[in-house]
Amino acid sequence: MLRTRDPQHLLATAAVLLFALAAFLIHYLSPGVYDLGDGIYHYQIARYSWVHPHLLLDHWGKPFYTLLCSPFAQFGYTGAVVFNIICASSTLWIITRIASRFQLPFPAAAALLAGFAPLFFDVSISGLTEPLFGLVLSGAVLLIVNGKFKAGALLVSFLPFVRTEGFLLLPLFGVLLLYRRQWAAVLLVGAGTLLYSIIGGIAKGDFLWVIHNNPYKGAEEIYGRGSIYHFLGNNEVILGTAGVILFAAGTLFFVYRFFAKQKTHAFVPEEIWLVYGTFFTYFVAHSIFWRFGLVGSLGLLRVIAAVSPMAALVALSAFRNMERTGAKTKTVLTVLVVVACAGNMIQTLRQSMIPFKIENDFVPIVAVSEYINPKLKPATIVYAHHPYLVHLLNRDPFEETTTRNYWILYNDSASLKPGSYILWESHFGPDCGWTREKVEGMKGITLEKTFRGTYEETRANGEKEWPEVRLYRVE
Repeated sequence: MLRTRDPQHLLATAAVLLFALAAFLIHYLSPGVYDLGDGIYHYQIARYSWVHPHLLLDHWGKPFYTLLCSPFAQFGYTGAVVFNIICASSTLWIITRIASRFQLPFPAAAALLAGFAPLFFDVSISGLTEPLFGLVLSGAVLLIVNGKFKAGALLVSFLPFVRTEGFLLLPLFGVLLLYRRQWAAVLLVGAGTLLYSIIGGIAKGDFLWVIHNNPYKGAEEIYGRGSIYHFLGNNEVILGTAGVILFAAGTLFFVYRFFAKQKTHAFVPEEIWLVYGTFFTYFVAHSIFWRFGLVGSLGLLRVIAAVSPMAALVALSAFRNMERTGAKTKTVLTVLVVVACAGNMIQTLRQSMIPFKIENDFVPIVAVSEYINPKLKPATIVYAHHPYLVHLLNRDPFEETTTRNYWILYNDSASLKPGSYILWESHFGPDCGWTREKVEGMKGITLEKTFRGTYEETRANGEKEWPEVRLYRVE
């Protein structure tokens, strides 16, 4: 184990602090944000949950994330980013402890390989749910590895309320706990679901609301589908080149050891089920979701960042195997570790387009907000759907008397109030069934101004989109 005066402990601490400092600096220097859609909306749900308590049980918003992030979100979007950087930094520290428990060499390297994996670094500077998912998952693994089975089971039971994929990982913990004959802990794996079902049953009148309020029903018609190799083909974007090479080596060594007649290293069930098992289950599941267009996958690469810390532990195991299979000296391994970590850091800082700029899809949203903000009065009704646009208008998206989304527009389109505005944009407009032609076919509206991005984009589902916002005034 890492001890306070152990050089590996100091290196691990330095690695985590380096990540945290870099993340805070990038956020401070960025005029834009990493994710102006889901990331902003998660932040908005957390921020306004203190005004609209029903948001604490918003299924799409992820109740456990909303609960923990909400105090930070009261300080604005930066508060939500600070929360995520704390989650990500804590995750990195935890996996160095896990690495030490599994007797992996260079535990500090786990923090650098995970922290500076391109997508993990990016999502840590956002309002997205992946960093908290990584923290809950890694925290539960460490607790169980340390023999604190009940605490680990209780913590991981809330994983599905950070990201829904958590339900896929709960059986892995259940199997491991059954193997360890921890009968009470097995039951606690369902504690989070039971608790939220009861709370929701009292608040909503439906004790099966977790099932009935599934926000991804029917999403297949909107988000499309793609290749089953989509995530595999983008491996370097997810883990970085050095991360991919080491991950492949660690996996191949694992397979070799598993089938070898002479075992060079005793298998630890926790490593098999909770490290390899969680990563591959999550990765394969998302590959299948995108191939068959299930549960609103949209092929978003960033979702893998939720389990990339587990991939870093697999990658680190490559060095353990090199050591055991006769790598020349520890000096050679140390050089390899330094090169791998430095390579990932450089690649991430070059590849991730940081600091986050205001470009293309940002451009029309920022432009229309700057144009219309001076015109708006508190009582002016605005129809706007894009989370970042509503954020720049400094409005509560859940206060529907003055700020209304496109779904509400369906019911209001026949009786729009004169003086109100419709801010149609090319991303969420069509997704919500409001094409530009449909909006312009409405009576009593006038196109006041059009704002466009700088180039055409290809969305994850392969469709072309030229970012655009059209401002309509109701006469």
